[in-house]
Amino acid sequence: MSLNVLINNFSAFAYHSLGFYFLFFLTACTTVIKPDTVADPEMEWLLRQAQLKQISDWKINARLAVSNKAEVWHLSVVWKQQAQHYKIHLSGPFGAGAVQLDGDQTGVRIQTADQTHYAQDASQLLFETTGVQIPIQSLFYWIRGLANPKSVISNQKLDAYGRLSHLTQNEWNIRFKRYKKINTIYLPSKVFIKQNTLDIRFVIEDWLISS
Repeated sequence: MSLNVLINNFSAFAYHSLGFYFLFFLTACTTVIKPDTVADPEMEWLLRQAQLKQISDWKINARLAVSNKAEVWHLSVVWKQQAQHYKIHLSGPFGAGAVQLDGDQTGVRIQTADQTHYAQDASQLLFETTGVQIPIQSLFYWIRGLANPKSVISNQKLDAYGRLSHLTQNEWNIRFKRYKKINTIYLPSKVFIKQNTLDIRFVIEDWLISS
């Protein structure tokens, strides 16, 4: 066998070998690590609820898409929660550019570029001020992967890990599409919400929770 043939054979072998290892490296890098399935999802769900209810202080950065038959809104969200007090900053296609909700159990105010409005119901105030309909009182629970204890549960399904995968409350249809491990617990990172013609998609990019 000539020297040129040996060199060509070695080059081909090296090319295919490197290609295989490169593909293996890419595959390894894109592997998604999932939690182990549990023997009893219902029991795991009871334990998870107790943990999730302890999360009372957080900050999230998220993207929000809200659509109905007539309009579509794409919003950026920063939600800061300290016990019952919250500040929710929404920026997007508003005439004022951005609004901020500042409230607690006693009421809420919304600040636009040039006005301040007050009300008892955050969702109603936001709708009246901006035209955007978001169930804020229930999102307080849903974004943590909990059902709203103040609303009747019509349907509830768990995944193999003892986490909510589907929930129906007050004719809201909530699907928990993705979870992300934050510290020692898995929290929702993608939640789809629907009621009649209203479609809400909430994608949480960053979770910061106080220990």
